[in-house]
Amino acid sequence: MKSFCTFCKRSDSHFILKSVSLILLTLFSFVNLQAQGPIPLGDSTDSRAACNTPFNDLHFGPITFSSNCSCGLTIGYWFAKPGVVWPDVNGTAPGVVTVGGYNYTQEEGLAIWNTSNAGGLPDAKKAFLQATAVKLSSSTILPTDPIWADVAIIDNWLSTLPKLTPTNIYDFTNKDAADAAGRIGVWLSDHDCDTHPIGPVTVDSSITREKGPGCDSLFTKTWTAFQSCSGTTIVTQTITVKYDIEPPVPTGDTTDKIANCNTAFEQLSFGPLSFNDNCDGPISGHVDTNRAPGTGCDSIFTRTWIVTDGCGNTTIRTQAITVKYDHLAPVASGDTTDRRADCNTPSSQLTFGTVTFNDNCDGAIQGTPVTVGTKGDGCDSVFKRTWTATDGCGNTTTVTQSITVKYDSEAPLASGDTTDHTAACNTPFEQLTFGTVTFNDNCDGGIDGHAEISKMKTGCDSVFTKTWSAADGCGNSTTVTQSITVKYDSEAPVASGDTTDKRVACNTPYSQLVFGPVNFNDNCAGIINPEVTDTKVGGATEAGCDSVFTRTWTATDECGNVTIRTQA
Repeated sequence: MKSFCTFCKRSDSHFILKSVSLILLTLFSFVNLQAQGPIPLGDSTDSRAACNTPFNDLHFGPITFSSNCSCGLTIGYWFAKPGVVWPDVNGTAPGVVTVGGYNYTQEEGLAIWNTSNAGGLPDAKKAFLQATAVKLSSSTILPTDPIWADVAIIDNWLSTLPKLTPTNIYDFTNKDAADAAGRIGVWLSDHDCDTHPIGPVTVDSSITREKGPGCDSLFTKTWTAFQSCSGTTIVTQTITVKYDIEPPVPTGDTTDKIANCNTAFEQLSFGPLSFNDNCDGPISGHVDTNRAPGTGCDSIFTRTWIVTDGCGNTTIRTQAITVKYDHLAPVASGDTTDRRADCNTPSSQLTFGTVTFNDNCDGAIQGTPVTVGTKGDGCDSVFKRTWTATDGCGNTTTVTQSITVKYDSEAPLASGDTTDHTAACNTPFEQLTFGTVTFNDNCDGGIDGHAEISKMKTGCDSVFTKTWSAADGCGNSTTVTQSITVKYDSEAPVASGDTTDKRVACNTPYSQLVFGPVNFNDNCAGIINPEVTDTKVGGATEAGCDSVFTRTWTATDECGNVTIRTQA
């Protein structure tokens, strides 16, 4: 807030005053302005009106002026002039004045006035009368007049004394108060309202217009107030009006565009855009950016520039940047389970799964298949098909399917002793020992074979045949056999023929002896030739002359069953 007197310049005994505040103008009335012109009251603050306000709608001030002159009436008027009635200066009742903190009625005051002055005017009486005269004249004395300082000196002294009466008026003295009363007397004499009346205040006004900066027009109203007793006061008020109906002009690129996928908002590049106004020059405005969903996964960021000049002329520009936000890769559908095809299937006949791709943003996407064959374990070949699908934001999904094919046309190889042989007669089956056979495949390595045993009977022979079969993963098979023949025979050969002991003629030569004959037949082997042994007992000995010739036939079949016959 500026001081009331923006400039005070002495010229031909007048003060030119520029008022800037209604509040300070009001306070100005409390300043000693006797040597100044009339006191302005009202708001003369320079201001700016709304843009394009017509001249006839401008509101100046209002400014009024009050007198800047003081005058009073002497003690002779208030105490000696007949018919004078004291006014209500306390705001309570007419004829009462407060001096030194005590209320005095007009009757009490006149009683003090009428006391004797023999021996000189007492200090208390002199001070009371002069202070009372000023207070009773307060309606014509400016509150800022210096005379009130002397009244305060008297009030302060009298407040220390008892209330004055005609009987104690002579009891009190005070040089400072007496001197103040003397100065008041001189002032009232010099400013007697009867001899120095206060003239009227006359006011003239005018309004001028001049061009200000830019598009401004400055309207200045000047009030000139004159009062013969105080001089001239000049107050001015300037109202600035901007006349502008053109909106700001934008410059820059606001073309809508599409940014890279997943571009962060803070990395989007809008504009740039600048604005220039015909009156205000370069100006900045309000910038707002909003986000709205677009098609699919698109987000549309729209930046709006709203620029308003000092007169409310507005320019609006927008720019939209579309960004696709997609972090999800396409989703694959279809059977891509790894599997094994039949052995020796040509690669051209392999059937891979049907794979499709669907993207959360782009919908159906065509995948790219690539098939590569590599060697697997053993005789396997692995054909791997890879489908790759990439959406518009570079998110990629890869799925694979492997089909394994074994290429093998060689049968397994058997190892071990599979020679056919004959076991001992009557060997129990569970005691037969077949060869140990293993199988090895060019592709599958060691593989287990399947064994079966069959039995075929011929005569007394039983032929036990063990058959080993082994097939590899591709169905190539190998079969080997081993036969063990076992003769089951527990019957001895059967003898036939005459084996009766007998006596032949004396002296029959041994070579002419006729034994048997005896034949042997076996249930399994048929006719068996026996082993024949002859023994001799006796002769020309103590036993007499008999010689006993004993022939023994021993027939043994293939299983060791024995039949013995003797004849003597």
